[in-house]
Amino acid sequence: MNQVSLNWKTYKTQFISTFSTSSNRFTVRESLLIILTGPEGNSGYGECAPLKGFSRESISNIVDFLNLKKTEIEKAIDGLSSGLEKVLGISSEFPSLQSGLEQAYFTLFPDSIQLFDSFIPCTREINGLLPLLPHIETLQKLEELIAEGYGTVKIKVGRENIKEDIDLIKASCQLFGNRISLRFDANGFWDIESAKYLFKKIDNLPIQYIEQPVKSMTEAAKLYNQFNIPVALDESAVSIKQIGDIISLNACSYIIYKPALSGGFSNFIKIRQKIQDSKIQLVITGAFESFLGFDHTVLVSAFADQNIAHGLTTQRHLENSLNSFYKISGHSIKIDKIYRQNRLNINKIVALENQL
Repeated sequence: MNQVSLNWKTYKTQFISTFSTSSNRFTVRESLLIILTGPEGNSGYGECAPLKGFSRESISNIVDFLNLKKTEIEKAIDGLSSGLEKVLGISSEFPSLQSGLEQAYFTLFPDSIQLFDSFIPCTREINGLLPLLPHIETLQKLEELIAEGYGTVKIKVGRENIKEDIDLIKASCQLFGNRISLRFDANGFWDIESAKYLFKKIDNLPIQYIEQPVKSMTEAAKLYNQFNIPVALDESAVSIKQIGDIISLNACSYIIYKPALSGGFSNFIKIRQKIQDSKIQLVITGAFESFLGFDHTVLVSAFADQNIAHGLTTQRHLENSLNSFYKISGHSIKIDKIYRQNRLNINKIVALENQL
């Protein structure tokens, strides 16, 4: 008989208002609550939250996988002597599930995680985030975020009329570029010729980076090496193989890492090691997780570059009465504890489980 039991339940989190990107309109976030229960009845919790338009897996095929592999995963967890490699090997094709299992394991066995030995309490700067909005509204919202104290803001772009994107980028840089760092995220919307046209028009503007301007990594590398604008890669920078290709191609200055979608803490460690001899910086970013997955994302950021703003404001776009364990104060977030020192607020998680 297995000492650890695995269960899961679906739940949904509503967006405060529709969040639009160049490829999607989000109104609700569906997730799986992953529950690992130990032999003494104590439980560990994690969130598995694949994202439409980014993840190759879905809630439905993850549930199918869990139904098929439930006993095997439970046995693997029982047999662990250190780390999560056996469990993660089972779920390597499902990075969102890998992250959820990892969270649940960390909260069930917080004192067994050697990865956390190097943790140092810290504060991380965070960027503001704006969806795809009309030109004037974007500039108004941008000014509001600056007034709140944000020193870095990411703005979604990718309109049918590329001249509208160019006008917005120019206006943002001209009005605010000397006050804050600006990031623009196209989510791979432009083709290579459109992207070249846009890059020529904005080549000398104060832009921290353009995120995922085109879908192809090879085409992104061409843009990065032809123009003076830094490029960040997100959708095409998920696997270790892709990271190796990015380094070989000299394809970008930044890699956006979403722990909830790309394999959690364990995959982060591998990617950090992979890029350590390059000049690439990792930006840790949320993916509209609920408070549970968000706490894990924040924890990962504590082990990332401290000299850059991370994307940890996605939660402010969700209706979620259950707040994060980590508290955002203005444009920064304090990370003073980890799972082995202070477990997540289990009462909040149990309250969520009872709502399902």
